[in-house]
Amino acid sequence: MKKAVKFFCLIAAPLFAAAFFPHENVNAAFLTYELKREYLYDEIGNVTWEEYSDLTGKIDATVAKFERLISPEQEGSDVYRINRAQAGQAVKVDDMTMDLLLKAEEMYEFTGGAFNPAVYNLVKLWGFSPDNEGKYSVSRKEPEQKDIDECKKYLNFASVTLDSENMTVTKPDSQMQIDLRSEERFS
Repeated sequence: MKKAVKFFCLIAAPLFAAAFFPHENVNAAFLTYELKREYLYDEIGNVTWEEYSDLTGKIDATVAKFERLISPEQEGSDVYRINRAQAGQAVKVDDMTMDLLLKAEEMYEFTGGAFNPAVYNLVKLWGFSPDNEGKYSVSRKEPEQKDIDECKKYLNFASVTLDSENMTVTKPDSQMQIDLRSEERFS
């Protein structure tokens, strides 16, 4: 049981971190390293070096796959395709993406909409998207209220249809964009 809990922590924690923290703020590789150190180095007597290397390699590959699935900027990722889909167009997604979206939906409902993945338009408007990577501390002009209000029209994550049977995601409006990685998803 103890090994199962450690394995879950090694797999789930980096996935959660990669999904819910932007790479600009929390480097997934560093976090993965810290989790490996925390959970494996303390028990290294129970794990061979080959087992350790194999497991950490699998973790790194899983984190990389997850980033490829949920990146709003990486062409071809599930989130990239969702964000560019037309209203009513069903977008087929990987089971990992669907699982994360279903958890995000639960959190959206649990927090009364305070946790909101449908905030990518605002993230970009305020300049917290990767377009400004390395320039986040540079002063920039505050967006105009009319632009903020326009982006707020597309914040209703509850209106997104998540069809877990067919593994599809459908937006009600072409302008809605989601971001599953950013801390800025709180509206």
